[in-house]
Amino acid sequence: MRILLISDIHGNLEALESCFKAAEKEKIDTINVLGDIVGYMANPNECVEKVKEFECILGNHDNAVFNDEELKYFNSYAAKAIMWTRENIKKRNMDFLSSLNNSKVFIQHNYTITHGSLCDPLEYIEYEYQAERIMEIATTPLVFAGHTHVPAMWRLYEKDDKPHILKVNGDSLTFNRDIQLEKDKKYIINIGAVGQPRDGNPKGCCAIYDSIEYTVKYLRFEYPVEETVQKIKANNLPVFLHKRLLKGE
Repeated sequence: MRILLISDIHGNLEALESCFKAAEKEKIDTINVLGDIVGYMANPNECVEKVKEFECILGNHDNAVFNDEELKYFNSYAAKAIMWTRENIKKRNMDFLSSLNNSKVFIQHNYTITHGSLCDPLEYIEYEYQAERIMEIATTPLVFAGHTHVPAMWRLYEKDDKPHILKVNGDSLTFNRDIQLEKDKKYIINIGAVGQPRDGNPKGCCAIYDSIEYTVKYLRFEYPVEETVQKIKANNLPVFLHKRLLKGE
């Protein structure tokens, strides 16, 4: 089975549509959505309606739309975007997001999806010690995550009879080409962000997991970012949000 894994759409309709278009030639069987469908950008309704038929889990921005407690963790830019989203999202889409309240982890036969971390849905997985801790509690050899908006891969291997973590990111990461996984290793794979990349590359990012070939492919795709920027401006969302889109940071 070939699974398209997407995360951190953040109301960016242009990026989401371009993601689906980029995946058309990949013979996808199903789609998993790793949270943060909304927040930051100006098309929350359209984005929810395009993904609600798929397996979705809750992101922290999705949670903040209906949960005031979540807002205390947000900076002023993110909080303003959430307040705008609350005012503009349709009830049926709000209801869908709130229905995900208990859907913070999804486990298939050999992989798990989470938004942040298996330890804490708000945790950013950035360091080896975090990856090792998550691998200790994971019940599957593969864990796919989002939240950081930065694609990265951690692999657990043995050296001198001790566990070690290898992290691959940045220029060392392969895009738009299959990465062969080893069946006797454990992995945590951050799939990057569809709607607001933060790795210095403004192209959107998603991933495809092939459970038969046991491969992962990161897809980078261009989208009409200026259209997204114009919507941010037209809706008086923070200027910072469109500036970081243009830089991918």
